[in-house]
Amino acid sequence: MRRPVTAAEHLIEALKLVYADNSAPNLARYPSGGFVLATGEPDIFGNVLIDVPLEDWSSAASRIPARAPACTMRPGDRDPRFEEMAGGCGFLHAGAIPAMSVPLESVAEGPVPEGYRIERFRPGMDGQRWAEALSLGYPVAPMAARSMSPVCASIANDPYSPLQYFQACLDGEVVGVSLLVLVHGLAGIYCVATVPDHRRKGLGAALTAAPLLRARDLGYETGVLQASEMGYPTYRRLGFEDDGQVQIYLRTPLEAEECAR
Repeated sequence: MRRPVTAAEHLIEALKLVYADNSAPNLARYPSGGFVLATGEPDIFGNVLIDVPLEDWSSAASRIPARAPACTMRPGDRDPRFEEMAGGCGFLHAGAIPAMSVPLESVAEGPVPEGYRIERFRPGMDGQRWAEALSLGYPVAPMAARSMSPVCASIANDPYSPLQYFQACLDGEVVGVSLLVLVHGLAGIYCVATVPDHRRKGLGAALTAAPLLRARDLGYETGVLQASEMGYPTYRRLGFEDDGQVQIYLRTPLEAEECAR
């Protein structure tokens, strides 16, 4: 019997799902389900290697332009064997981010600020507006944001669809976004972002709570996420507790050039 997926591992599985049936250019997939995205943008989120087999790492890393920053992520504790291999490709350990989890029975509805509404993104809506809100709010470079968005990812109306995009709207403008990923029995929240002019109103909490309550209605019991420094206090207030960590490895243009010599 396979052991349950951890909160930290869910991030990797979620990313693999987002990019599994995805029309983004400069995307290469591997039989493992891993992938490399190489937009060449000056943004680590636009140049990413996820769950690439060790024997393919060098060729995967070479897909990313040498002058573009890049990142990879690994759940759990640091692995010296992986770090030696990744270091040979210019990727150096840059710290860890907390993985968090919460029993969905304890999640309360997040109040939506007056005038705003939270809605699930449906096929036929304008995915570019979702992508632009993510790009401005996180922030993420435009092509990277587009690759994660409904513009490129496969979505459906099915209430049990594993990828469900949400957005906060005001007067027809998309001002905040989030993504619910239902995989391996866990409800993961990702891409929570609010456009700068609309922050400090509670939209981040609302964009987190609404998808989690939907997941609870579908029978899911546990919500998970990985917290940025900005979002951590909000998630704590919602009841999330630390539950592991995700190791971050970055390659700067200088490191890439030294590796290529």
